Amino acid sequence: MLICIFLIYNAIKKIPFGKKAILALSYIPILIEGITSLSGDGILISCSFLFIAEILNVRHSDYMMNTKQKIIIFILALIIGLSKMVYLPLLTLLFLIPKEKMKSHKNTYVIITIIIVLLAYIGWSSFTVIYKSENRSGTDIKEIIVKTITNPIDFLAEITATIEYLGDHYIKNFYGSELGWLENIKSNFFVPTILLVTSFLAIVNDSKIKLEKKENIIFILCIILTTLMIFTSLYISWTITGNNIIQGVQGRYFIPIAPLIFLLISNLKISANYSEQTISKFIGIIGCLVNNYVCINILMHNI
Repeated sequence: MLICIFLIYNAIKKIPFGKKAILALSYIPILIEGITSLSGDGILISCSFLFIAEILNVRHSDYMMNTKQKIIIFILALIIGLSKMVYLPLLTLLFLIPKEKMKSHKNTYVIITIIIVLLAYIGWSSFTVIYKSENRSGTDIKEIIVKTITNPIDFLAEITATIEYLGDHYIKNFYGSELGWLENIKSNFFVPTILLVTSFLAIVNDSKIKLEKKENIIFILCIILTTLMIFTSLYISWTITGNNIIQGVQGRYFIPIAPLIFLLISNLKISANYSEQTISKFIGIIGCLVNNYVCINILMHNI
């Protein structure tokens, strides 16, 4: 928990803009549950936030990228890559590091980092993961993969149908409408609505955000690729054959890339006339109240 708080604190400190967006994200109950439990999600999300912050800090700074920054970004990339395959598209953010910020004026550091992370993931997976030959329906996984590759249009249609049918559930789940398997706490309106409004205020009040064309393109590419990989992995391993809806996808799976989504929305320049200090206080107060409400619900449920 302390490590995750330290990582998120540094993400807010290092990111050149969008600080309040990350602050608002850090109060999501399901994220707090992740960093205060044995779940690996807390470390993954915290490292993702700091990874995004470090890269944007390097890109928008006036000084050369130093050895310390290279090591930190490399370690964060390695942790993300070894955690879950679906977040490997976050490595595309490395191409936002300007060549002129590196002494060699080449992308050698970026290419080497990506290659090492991919090799580490392949090696670690082959060493630790016991691959199942069948998914939940008893269908051979290789057969499902071949079907997905040979019928991409049908697969994309299933993703579209799933988002259309369960999109509102993903948003609610993202904001902690229900917590983990052992906490049967559901708040389908209050918690998601309050945090959604808080996020919106955080997003529209960061006047410093002005993303460049390359940043917009890579952010969108990263979000699309990560989303496709999330749905693909659950389609292959979790969805019962013949079902028209992809099963197993949860809103919390999108938290690691949420800063990118928030920054893209902020770049639309929707204005709200509130001071930064007022918004920061509002986020903190609302975040604490919401999480106290969730904790009381958990306590009452277990009495």
